[in-house]
Formats: sequence, structure tokens, C-alpha cells
Amino acid sequence: MINTIKKSIKVIKKNNLKDNVFELLKYIVYVYIVISPFLDMLSYVYRNNTNITLTPTTIVKPFITLSLTAVLFILAKKKEKLVLICFGIINIIYMYIHYKVFNSIETKFTDRTVTDEMRMISNYIFGFLNLYILFKLFYNQNSDILKLKKSVVISLFIYVVSILITVIIGISPTTYLEGQGYKGFYESGNSLSIILLLSLGITVSSIVDTFKSKTNKDKYIYIITFILSEIYLILMMGSRAAFYRINFTIISIYICVSNRNYY
Repeated sequence: MINTIKKSIKVIKKNNLKDNVFELLKYIVYVYIVISPFLDMLSYVYRNNTNITLTPTTIVKPFITLSLTAVLFILAKKKEKLVLICFGIINIIYMYIHYKVFNSIETKFTDRTVTDEMRMISNYIFGFLNLYILFKLFYNQNSDILKLKKSVVISLFIYVVSILITVIIGISPTTYLEGQGYKGFYESGNSLSIILLLSLGITVSSIVDTFKSKTNKDKYIYIITFILSEIYLILMMGSRAAFYRINFTIISIYICVSNRNYY
């Protein structure tokens, strides 16, 4: 017992505060990826059953991204902080210019409002911030990348199974207004397609990882997730995603089997 405590103390001393914070942030990212399908479904239910436009998801997702970015900013070096500050200033200036131009020039997008435009720009900004977070936490971290990929596969499984359940029960909204395809309780069929296609490539990579490693305990859940995703994208999505799915699958398999470190 005493020896165990001594070893734990040595580990704590060995890992400085920055490393411990990074580990905590990584686990937050894992959880965030896994719960994303539930947040997206919650957003759909709120928007389609209430008059509330500001859903819990609209608050939670930006809060997590901004919180992680703020912590990384505090821990960053001075040069990196300057880059982040410049990035923020440039985007604020662009949002202001975009706002003025949109209000002063008549466009063909008459159904779009200033709020829609600001939301679209904000989505791009948060996309860059999420890439920054992933790069800072997982670059050259092979064991942690495997955990990250696993969380993506779990998230993909939840997305696909939740959609298939709504289809089986007969309550799934259609992907298009004309009645084609099924998208489950998710807002945008296009956004859903992008999420599934990118996640599918990571799933293929994860399957290859399990065959390369000695422990294949996750192999079957990865394969099941892959098969269910293929069935949904080919037969039920009702969009061009099926064609792009083929390209993603072939490219992912080639990269993984060729044993190149692209993923």
C-alpha cells in the first residue's frame, strides 16, 4: 500500500500542471464527441416543438469550444497567443464588414437574415477553433489519437442507430421536402452527410488498427458500425452521399492498408 502511494506521488510529480490540464481537456473532447448526437437531437426537438430558437445545444457546443480554447490560450506561449489574438481580431473585422455589406446591398438570398449570416460565419470560426483544439491536444499523440478515433466511432454508431430506430418506428423526418430519404431527428441532411462521411473514414482506419494490434476487443463494434453506416448511406439517406461514401471508403482503405501515417 505504501509503495503504491509512493509510486502515485512520483507520477504526480513527474506530470506537471500543464500535462495534467491537457489530459483533462482530452477527456472532455472524448465526452463531447460522444454526446454530440444527443445534443443535435435535442436541438431538433427544441426547434420543431417549441418557439425557442436558442436551444441548449446552441449554448453548450460554443461554450465547450470557447472554454477549451481559453484554457489552451492561457497555457500557450506568447507568439501563439499573438496569433490567436490576430485571428480573433481579423474575424471580428470580417463579421462587421459582412454585416454592413449584407445590410446595404440587395442580394438574391432574400430569405436569409442577418442572424442567419452571422450564424454561418460563427460556424466557420468555431470549426477553425475546433481544429486548433484537436491539433494542440492530439498532434503526435498516437495512443491518445486511438482514443479519439474510438470516441468518433462511438458517436457514429449513436448517429446511425438513432436514425435507424426512427425509420423502423416510422417517425423519421425526411431528408428532403419532397419526401426523399430519412435523416432522423437531425436538423440538416447535408450536415449529417458530412459528419457521417468523415466519421466513416475514421471508422475504417480504426478497423485496420484493431487488426494490426494484438488486442481486437473493439473490432466487432467497429465492423458493425461500418456495416450499419453503409446500409444507411446507400439505402436510406437519399442523397449524393452514397456516391461520396464510395470514394471515402476506397481512399480510407487504401491509406490504412498501405501503412502510411496519413490518418
